[in-house]
Amino acid sequence: MAETEKPPVRCPICGSRHVRLSGRQSQRRPVEIYRCTKCNRHFEEAVANRGKHFALGGIVIGVLAAVAIGGIVAISMKGGESESIASADLPSAIDPNSPAPEASNDKVSQYQRGLHFWRLGNYQEAFPWLKSSAAMGHREARYYLGLAYLYGRATIQNYRLAFEEMEASARQNYLDAQHQLGLMYRDDIGVAKNREQAYVWLNIAASRGHEAATQDRDKLAAGMSTDEIARAQEGTMKELANLRGVAAPKIAEIPAAPAQ
Repeated sequence: MAETEKPPVRCPICGSRHVRLSGRQSQRRPVEIYRCTKCNRHFEEAVANRGKHFALGGIVIGVLAAVAIGGIVAISMKGGESESIASADLPSAIDPNSPAPEASNDKVSQYQRGLHFWRLGNYQEAFPWLKSSAAMGHREARYYLGLAYLYGRATIQNYRLAFEEMEASARQNYLDAQHQLGLMYRDDIGVAKNREQAYVWLNIAASRGHEAATQDRDKLAAGMSTDEIARAQEGTMKELANLRGVAAPKIAEIPAAPAQ
């Protein structure tokens, strides 16, 4: 199948605009699936969010005809502390008939209800619950609310608000938010590009065992100078101290050489 013209879409995983309409399309939900040619990952965009999608309708129909029966993208979820960045925006394979958790006035139950709908791909229902929970300070809800603003899920795409929510979650020590915050500094998404700050947050996530953050940090470091890395390492120590709620250690001064 010939690739279509590159759409004006930014990859939510690595920030690249080098994306193509994927041959794998959903037959259930009003979304189109793209593939990033830089990181080779797939992601979704709601049809209603893009004006050109109606013009691409004929192409999509042709693609669907060529896809095997039941060609729904299977999203794999990594084990560990939390969902991976790559899969966090996409619905997981949960039973669509399972009842949504009941929510009361507390931030935990509202987050759990919002996450349930998010994983089903029902962003319209998920958004208000996640927003309410995030407003009460729930760190995971802030992360998903950041993703909602980043991707334009049930709300207007807003990189500035995405950055604010992601930073708040990262400073509450949420691992995936720390990784994503590093990517946003690296790719000037919602904040001015800053390689040293990108390194700081990727380094923090890497130190906690986040494999993707480790890879992203090492790739970033390959293009940084020795001085930049040294400053970024110092910045990492300060941020880690802040996350632990203690003052950052002072850098020891180099003693002067003894007089001859």
